[in-house]
Amino acid sequence: MSVKVRKFRRGGYEVDIIVRLPDGTRLRERKKTPCTSKSAAQRWGEERQAILLLHGKPRRKEVPTLEAFAPRYMAEHVKANRHKPSTQSLKEHIIDFYLKPRWARRLLDEIRDSDVQKLKAVLADLSPKTVNNVLCVLNTMLKARGPQPQDREQCAVRAQHDAQGRRRVGRARGDVGAREAAQGLTIGSAVLRTARVRAARRGGEEHRRPQTPGLRAARR
Repeated sequence: MSVKVRKFRRGGYEVDIIVRLPDGTRLRERKKTPCTSKSAAQRWGEERQAILLLHGKPRRKEVPTLEAFAPRYMAEHVKANRHKPSTQSLKEHIIDFYLKPRWARRLLDEIRDSDVQKLKAVLADLSPKTVNNVLCVLNTMLKARGPQPQDREQCAVRAQHDAQGRRRVGRARGDVGAREAAQGLTIGSAVLRTARVRAARRGGEEHRRPQTPGLRAARR
């Protein structure tokens, strides 16, 4: 049994753990640690080694193929969320025409970033809207079956585009609000000036209005 700590190629540390289970099976696991120091990574690896000795290697969760998962995706995520009939038809078309011919028998967790890039190259001659629709369906399918490292990366890319779009919409709405506020100030100023002019005119008229004989006698 051993626990070796190495620097991870993209920063941090990884542990290489080798244990022999009670039944004589030799088990090896290499895993990136969440630690930032070598000593902490060593302790983390020893704790992981104890878990492997006690429970063995965790069983891999069964992952469906894209073709097998497609009906479940349509039923539990598209129709269940009450998407419009036109949206449902579009997603069924994308799955049948763009995704199944390439990855029908591929497990969902085996679809890598390189595969997505190849798909983008194949769709390069299509309109950007069509390409985005295909990638959106693929990303939502990968998210629907459960988070995985490659899913998080793809979803982060999509979320970044969406967030920028929302910021652009937000700025546009802010400009409209600013224009409306400026127009409101202009209208308010005009109303105020009109009221002052009317008040001044009324005051002048009262000043120039001839006084009655009774009022003159009273003032004397």
